[in-house]
Amino acid sequence: MKKVLIGLVVIVIVIVAAIYYVLGNLDSIVESAIEKHGSEALKTSVDVGSVSIQLKEGAAQINDLTIDNPKGFDTDYLFFMGTTRVQLDVKRISAELIVIKEVLLDGPSVNYELSMKGSNVDALLKNLESASGGSAESSSADSSGPKLIIENFIFSNGEVVATSNVMKEKSLETKLPKIHMTNLGGSSGGTPEEITKQVENELLREIAKAARKLDLNSLMNEEMLKELGKGKLNEATGGALENEGAVDKLKKLF
Repeated sequence: MKKVLIGLVVIVIVIVAAIYYVLGNLDSIVESAIEKHGSEALKTSVDVGSVSIQLKEGAAQINDLTIDNPKGFDTDYLFFMGTTRVQLDVKRISAELIVIKEVLLDGPSVNYELSMKGSNVDALLKNLESASGGSAESSSADSSGPKLIIENFIFSNGEVVATSNVMKEKSLETKLPKIHMTNLGGSSGGTPEEITKQVENELLREIAKAARKLDLNSLMNEEMLKELGKGKLNEATGGALENEGAVDKLKKLF
């Protein structure tokens, strides 16, 4: 679950940066850019339903953003976002600072799927790390760009559906809490990395409450538990199995 949220935060920051970079282009070019670069970075198909940009108002909206599963997973998609809306403060944009009045993520849905090798989210993040290279040079380049202030960050109407490919007849589902964060970046702005950390910390705190409702170990048979082992299993689920029931079940197997 922790890795789900980290992945979501990364996606959001990438979308915000992409929208600013291509704000002066046509809607169709933006749509193609998100699909092309998103697919290359994640090594799986990224599709966009539509993009709407209002240049004078500094507003952009992406509808029906879908990220397909990496190879080896069966659910229809890994991530779906109904609406992503960004409202820039057009009077406060410069080479040093971008002020964003609002980032709205409405209707995010994650299909979290477990397999004998781990989770689809874990596989996607590995693809992302492989594509970026994780180099210090890349990190330095990012920090040299304009800083960001996000006055309102809203995450609403989210859900996670958890499944496994060894117990396909069963699924678990939980709603994610609405989160409203303000004044990200403070008065002088923060780097995308700093903004990501602020969002990540708050999301993880709130999502942890919802995650406790999901008994992920109930989606696994004994073969999967034996194959992964406790350490790998807990890593694959982002720590979501660190609860008394899962530990007791594993103790009986080893």
